Amino acid sequence: MVTLDPSKVSSRVRVPAVAKNLFGALASLASKRFTKTEVGCVRKKGKAFVKEIALERIYRLFELAGKEFGKGNVERANRYVGVARKISSRNKATIPTELKASFCKKCHCFLKKGKNSDLKKTDRWLEVSCWECGASFKRRLK
Repeated sequence: MVTLDPSKVSSRVRVPAVAKNLFGALASLASKRFTKTEVGCVRKKGKAFVKEIALERIYRLFELAGKEFGKGNVERANRYVGVARKISSRNKATIPTELKASFCKKCHCFLKKGKNSDLKKTDRWLEVSCWECGASFKRRLK
C-alpha cells in the first residue's frame, strides 16, 4: 500500500490544509488493526441458522394459533397454520412431530381435541380425525 506523506509532496503542488489532516487520519487508520466486530462483519447465516429461526417462528405461530382458536378466531388460527407451513416449506425446516398432529393434512386447519377434531390413541398409533373435512390420519407413537 502506498502512503502519501504531505511533507514529501513537491513544493509546487498546493495541498490544502484539509488534505493534510486527511493524510494524517488515513495514516493512523492504516497502522491500526481492526477486529471483526469493529469492521462490521456479521456471523455468517448458514443453513442451520436459518432453520433454527424458522423453527422458532413455527413454534410461535402454532402457539398464537392455539390462543386465537381459544378466543374464537378460527380463521386467524387457520391462517397462522398456513403461514407456519409456508415458512417450513420455504426454509426446508420440517414441522416438529408434536405440532404435526395439531393441523389437518387435507384442509390445513388448526385442530383442537373436542372442538373440531377427535383423537384416538392406541398402543402404537395416534389417529386424528378432522370434523371440518372428514379426513383422518395416523401418527406412529414412539
